Amino acid sequence: MIILDVILRIMTTGSVFVGASAVYAAVHNHNRQLNAQIFLNYSDRLQVIRRSMRSDLMLTRQTATPDDQPQDIPVGALETLHLIFELFELKDQGYVTQKTWTVWSRDINRFLASPIIQLGRDQIAQEFDGHTHFMDWIDSKIGALSATA
Repeated sequence: MIILDVILRIMTTGSVFVGASAVYAAVHNHNRQLNAQIFLNYSDRLQVIRRSMRSDLMLTRQTATPDDQPQDIPVGALETLHLIFELFELKDQGYVTQKTWTVWSRDINRFLASPIIQLGRDQIAQEFDGHTHFMDWIDSKIGALSATA
């Protein structure tokens, strides 16, 4: 009788551990799927922006602007900045892993290093008025990128 009681307790404890492991695996798998879905959806959005506003975005890749005077940021570049804002918020709130962010960060840095974006800081500040955390991040990025250039 005592051996049967011990066996039942071990089986009960084992069932709890198996159940907990299954829940952990399901949550981990769900998080990976969510990150993959976010990555694919935002990659698709970026492709749409690139295709529809190719000439606007090409302006941001110029090495210099005429007389280095602040210019209006092209509409395509503003759309891209809004996409970067959404990605930044998703990362900041923990919806995007560091590995996924690393894939995007190289292109984000290259985009933010462009002269039109750096000279258009005031327009960016107006566009993202009220989003001080994002603007602080943008300012730190632009400052770091212009220091390395």
